[in-house]
Amino acid sequence: MTTIAECFAGLKTVCASVEGVNAYTTGDDVVSAPAAVVSLETVDISSDLDGTITAEFTVALLIDRTHPDQFDVLLEMVEPASGLSIIAAFDADPTLGGLVAEAVLTSVGQFGTISYAGREHYGAILSGSIIGTTEID
Repeated sequence: MTTIAECFAGLKTVCASVEGVNAYTTGDDVVSAPAAVVSLETVDISSDLDGTITAEFTVALLIDRTHPDQFDVLLEMVEPASGLSIIAAFDADPTLGGLVAEAVLTSVGQFGTISYAGREHYGAILSGSIIGTTEID
């Protein structure tokens, strides 16, 4: 079965597939914007008893505050038809490379200033869910 660590790595891999966006996970001390920082928020540990994992995650989208087009770049990251779209990356690989039954983004919000790794960025937060897992051979 897929582990929680593999799901977490799969989320980062999907974000890293977007050319021009740097992908990180919670705990990375330095980020280079534009960035997508993946965090696991909750994991339903009781679900593992039947061989599945259900989890909630967020992806913080970060743009350098000094970027002249910070809001436009951020909108590109959440616009499904954009080349910088994190949403399009999840739509293209909803199983995280076959690791889970489905990883879906459910909302985007908190547009504004986000502090991360000791710096302030302009950004937004994507929220999503991992639904179940599949077996790995």
